Amino acid sequence: MSHQYATLEDTVYFFFVSNDTSGSGADGTTPLFDIRLGGATASDAAILSGTPDLLTNAGYGPGAYEVAIAATASNGFAADNTYGVFVTATVDSQTPGAALGSFTLTSIADAVWDEAMIQTTGAPTVTGTFRSAIEWVFALSRNKMTQNSTTSTLRNDADDGDLATSTISDSSGTATRGEWST
Repeated sequence: MSHQYATLEDTVYFFFVSNDTSGSGADGTTPLFDIRLGGATASDAAILSGTPDLLTNAGYGPGAYEVAIAATASNGFAADNTYGVFVTATVDSQTPGAALGSFTLTSIADAVWDEAMIQTTGAPTVTGTFRSAIEWVFALSRNKMTQNSTTSTLRNDADDGDLATSTISDSSGTATRGEWST
């Protein structure tokens, strides 16, 4: 049984195979999955129920299924909870059940704000990520900066290398700082 970690609003995937190898070796009928909130009372209904997808590519053996769980707030899921995944499928007049695994959800905010920062390697591009932009602003506000009459230089955290430079000019009383480059 496996345990996964995901963010609220993600899709979580589990897989199983259900066939009676001493019988027909068929795919089975009426496959179902149920998602249970961990720690709920024994009589609580499933958070979400559905039908797994039969994997039909010839490379998969009979009865190979994928369970795709849309772990969204609108489906009844919440951050900081753990959920169990249960399945059944009828094969050769038998309907075995199994616990596939579990997953714990974190909030989107936790996934973003709890992410450790790394030192930027230079000025981000215009099409860079939000994370690289935040790391750049942090470096600008925290790291040592040197300047002479023509160049401004941003140093790395250890002050043993340059992260980026920018040109400085003054024309008729107007000071101009050029774009940062690495």
